[in-house]
Amino acid sequence: MAFWTFLAELLLLVGLAFVFGLAARKLRQSPIIGYLAAGAVAGPLLFNTEAIVNVAEIGVALLLFSIGLEFSFHRLKAFGAKIILAGLLQILVTGGIFFGVFFPFFGTGNAMLIGIMVALSSTAVVLRILVDTAAIDSIRGRLSLGILLVQDIAVLPVLLMIGVMGGADPATGILMQTARIVGSLVGLIALFYVVFYLVLPRLLLTRGTFAERDLVVLLTILAGIGSAWAAHALGLSAALGAFVAGLLVGESPFAHQMRADIGSIRTLFLTLFFTSIGMLLDVHWLLSHLALVAAAALVVFMGKTAITFGVARLTGVSPLPAIATGITLAQIGEFSLIAASAAATAGIFPENLLSLTVATAVVSMFLAPYMVIYANPLANWLSKKLSLTSVSNGVRETEASSPSRCAVYVVGFGPAGRQIVEQLADDFILFHVIELNPVSARKARELGHRVHVGDGASPDFLQDTGIADAAVVVITVPDPESSATIIRLVRSIAPDTRIFVRARYQVSCERLKRAGADILVNEEEMIGMVLAAKLHDAVFAASDVAMACAITGAPVPEAASIDDPDQERDIR
Repeated sequence: MAFWTFLAELLLLVGLAFVFGLAARKLRQSPIIGYLAAGAVAGPLLFNTEAIVNVAEIGVALLLFSIGLEFSFHRLKAFGAKIILAGLLQILVTGGIFFGVFFPFFGTGNAMLIGIMVALSSTAVVLRILVDTAAIDSIRGRLSLGILLVQDIAVLPVLLMIGVMGGADPATGILMQTARIVGSLVGLIALFYVVFYLVLPRLLLTRGTFAERDLVVLLTILAGIGSAWAAHALGLSAALGAFVAGLLVGESPFAHQMRADIGSIRTLFLTLFFTSIGMLLDVHWLLSHLALVAAAALVVFMGKTAITFGVARLTGVSPLPAIATGITLAQIGEFSLIAASAAATAGIFPENLLSLTVATAVVSMFLAPYMVIYANPLANWLSKKLSLTSVSNGVRETEASSPSRCAVYVVGFGPAGRQIVEQLADDFILFHVIELNPVSARKARELGHRVHVGDGASPDFLQDTGIADAAVVVITVPDPESSATIIRLVRSIAPDTRIFVRARYQVSCERLKRAGADILVNEEEMIGMVLAAKLHDAVFAASDVAMACAITGAPVPEAASIDDPDQERDIR
C-alpha cells in the first residue's frame, strides 16, 4: 500500500511539473521555472518527502553524468586560452568578492559556499535561449558558452568541498576528513578506469554487441546510477561520483551513444530533482521577505554583470560584447541549487540562509531568459551611459582611413569573409575589412588588407570607418541579431549603399530584410541546394543497376558497370 501511495505522489509531481512547465514555456520561460513552481505547490500535499528527495538525487547524478559525457578536453581547448582564463577569473573573482561581503555575517564556510553559488550561472536556461535566438555563434554566445563550461567543471571541487565541510568534526578534523575523501575519490577513479577503459571496451566493441541498442541502454543506466551508488558507498557525494564517471566515459568511443540513450530517463529524474528543490522554497517566507529577496537578486545581477564585464575586458573582449556577456550570465543557476541542496543535506546551511539562497536563485532564474534576450539592447544603453562606445570600441589602421566611393566594406573576417576578400582581391576591387576579433584582424593585416578593428554594431565606430562613402557593404557575421543592428546602422549612415548579408538561418531572413538588406544569401537554403546537387551527382554517376543497388543496399552484380548505362533493370 505504501508503494502505491508513493507512486501516486510521484505521478502528482510529474503531472504538476508538466502543467507548470507548459505554462512556463507559454510565458517564454525555461520549463525549470515550472518544475520549481510545481514543487512549491505540491510540497505541502506530500507525505513521502524524504523518499522523493532521495529519488531526486538520482536526477542530479544523471545530470552530472551527462555533463561529464559532454565534456571533452579537446572541446575545452578549442575555446582558446583567453575564454578559459575568463571562466576561471569569473569564478574566482565573483566567489572572492561575495565571500568578503558575507563573511562577517555567516562565517568562513557558509560565506565560501555563498560566493561559489553566486558565481555559477544557469547553463540550462542561458544555452537554450542563445540557441533559440540564434545567438550562440555571436561573440557573446561563444564567450558565454566557454565560461559556462568552466563553471560546470567547477562543480567537481564544489561538491568535494561540501563533502569535506559536511563530514568534518572535532574528532577527525578537516585535514583527516579531506585525506579520507581524496583517498576515496582516487580509489573511485581507479575503479572507474578499470571498468570503463579495460572491461567495457572488450565487451562493447566485439562484433554485434554495440549494435544491440537494448544492451547499450542498460549499460548507460548502470554506469550513470551505478557510479552514483559507488560514490555514496564510499562516503562521497553521489553527484560527484557520477560526474567523475561521466568524465572518464566521455573520452571513450561509445560516449555519444550513451549520451543519447540516457536522455529520457535523465529528464524524468531531473524533473523530480527540480520539483524537490521547489519543495525547499518556503512560499510564505518568500512573500514575507520579498524586499530582502528582491534586493539580493538585484545585488547578484549588478555584481555579476560588473565582474564578468571586467573579466571579459581583461581578456581582450570589446566593451559591448563584454557588457552583454555579463548581463547574460548575471543569474544564479541550477548547479547552485544542487550545491545548496547538498549543503542542506550535510547540515552546513542554517534554515534561514537556505531559504534566502533558494528564493534568490528561483527569482534570478525566473528573470534569466529576459537577461539573455535583452542583453544586447541593455548593453547598448549602458555603453552609451558609461561612454564606452567611443575610442575603446575600435582602433583603425592608418592605411584604412582613406575611404573611396568605389570601395567594398566587408564586415567580418571569418571563413565567409575571407572568401569574399580573396575574390575582391582577384578582381582588383578596393575593399576594407571591419573585424571585432583582434586575432582575425591581425590575420587580415598580415595579408596586407585595409583593416578597421572594432565593433560594427557601434554607430560612432562605424561612422569613423568611412563607410558612408562605401559602394557596397557585405555583412558576413553569423549572429542575426548583430547583423540586423549593423544593417540598420549602415542604412542610416549610407542610405544608398547596397547591402549584401549572410543569413545563417531561414527564420532570420525576414527580419534581416526588414532591417534593410538588399541581397540575402540563405545558408540553410544554399546547403540544401549543394547537398541535393552532390546527391544527384553521386546517384547518377553510376549505371541504373548500380544506382538501384546503392539505394536498396543490394550487392552490385559483377556485370553492372558505370560504363554500361543500358544494363537490365531487373534488380528493381
